[in-house]
Amino acid sequence: MKSRPIGITIMGVLLVMVSILAFILGISIIIPGTPLDILWTLNSSFPPNFKSTLAGMIFGYFLIILSIIGLYTRWGLLKGRKWAWWIIVIIFVVNGIGDLARIVFGGVIEGIFGILIAAGFLFYLTRPRVRAFFETKSNKEIEEN
Repeated sequence: MKSRPIGITIMGVLLVMVSILAFILGISIIIPGTPLDILWTLNSSFPPNFKSTLAGMIFGYFLIILSIIGLYTRWGLLKGRKWAWWIIVIIFVVNGIGDLARIVFGGVIEGIFGILIAAGFLFYLTRPRVRAFFETKSNKEIEEN
């Protein structure tokens, strides 16, 4: 049986936390007037009436779908599924590109910090021991034959 690297377990925990937050935010957009509205008053970069627009509703459903994908990806990560490795790599690449755009539009410190974090996760995910955890049985059997 493959031994799961500790960093993958940590990523799984972080993915659950982010997925739960995305779900809560999605619900707070779709169903206004709940106690969850306080999340929008604490720190929101969206316009004040965003939640009552069609774009807001679409964004709310997008967050819920994203949270479900995140939870499923977490399961795949912990089980060593190759498709989950690819999804998490894509997430960090897209995140890094978004942080690069942030730098271009004036958020230099936040962008650099975000790029460093994404690069650190990508570096970790590409280490031989971590990659080996995600190798499928069928790939190993093919190499042996």
